[in-house]
Amino acid sequence: MRNLPNLHTQLKRRIISDVLNDRDKELVWRIPLTAAGREADWYWLKDGKGLFLVKSAYKLQHENNGHINLNVPTDLWKKLWNIKVPPKVLSFLWRVSANYLPTRFLLSSKHVQVDTLCPFCSAAPKTALHVLSEVESIEAAMTLWAVWKMRNEVVWNSISPSSEELM
Repeated sequence: MRNLPNLHTQLKRRIISDVLNDRDKELVWRIPLTAAGREADWYWLKDGKGLFLVKSAYKLQHENNGHINLNVPTDLWKKLWNIKVPPKVLSFLWRVSANYLPTRFLLSSKHVQVDTLCPFCSAAPKTALHVLSEVESIEAAMTLWAVWKMRNEVVWNSISPSSEELM
């Protein structure tokens, strides 16, 4: 819609008519537009101020009976959120701690038909911690992230890491 401002002009109506089928054209004409010259604002309904916070998304997931491991000790959560690593690594560590990584074991517990053998050692993994160990430092966090990325290369792309990459 943003590429077609001022939809009431004949030219833009003709473009839409030429490009879309009748059903889609009707749906486009029903889209409510904001006041001229103003962009629509995003509003997170789960926060009184309309702001999206990871904390509120976490709470929403928990309220919806999500499969988040809430048995992780509070001091571990505090240590985890204070580690100075890139956000994607921090998110990854949170998912490891909450046993929320899509491992073969977790997928099979949700009745997905997958081979539960570990792609590295051919043993049945128990949790994400089968492949990864507990986080104690930034170096360990980055190492865990690298191991997970290598594991995904093996599982999804059938690319085995070289000995240099493993070191």
